[in-house]
Amino acid sequence: MSSVFPRDAQLNLPAQRYSHRLQKRVAAKAAKMSFDHVADDIKTATGVRLGKRQVEEIVYAAAQDVDALYAQPCPEDVQQQAASKPMQVLPFDGKGVVMRTEALREETRKRAEASAPKAPRGLARQDKSHRTRMATVAGIDHVDRHMRSPHTVAQQCAPLRLVPRQRQAAPKPVGKKRWASLDKSMHTVIDTGFAEGQ
Repeated sequence: MSSVFPRDAQLNLPAQRYSHRLQKRVAAKAAKMSFDHVADDIKTATGVRLGKRQVEEIVYAAAQDVDALYAQPCPEDVQQQAASKPMQVLPFDGKGVVMRTEALREETRKRAEASAPKAPRGLARQDKSHRTRMATVAGIDHVDRHMRSPHTVAQQCAPLRLVPRQRQAAPKPVGKKRWASLDKSMHTVIDTGFAEGQ
């Protein structure tokens, strides 16, 4: 026999037994270290004991909402402000993300396995060649026109000591939205950006 508690919906309780704050912390840490290290770090910082399986479940649950988050429209008041702006900007970029060997694409994984890892010498950074995948990043902004004179452009190239401190601030974008994907192809992400712009 199951009980129904209608007011629990208003409390926005997490589906798992761990708090939203703890789940957020676990997901942020998992982006930088292994699941085992995350469990140890959480135990040290908060006293909460998590197993590797629980850490994996929290991270997978956090990652599955990414597409739904990107699909959410802006609030109506922001959409109205964005519609009143004369310029729409669609920025696109790529970002290399260091991956575990088993998560690399096949060609990159073969190259990574072929090149033996070399220990960094002294304070040199570890070589990240053949260890990254490219994520495609897309976005949309709405902004006012910003008129610049040759004088202001020349000032940007001048030494900092010659640039006046009282500079005219550039207009701030409205309805700023960004999304990225390691999984989807570059064409799919760019098509999504143009569809959002239209």
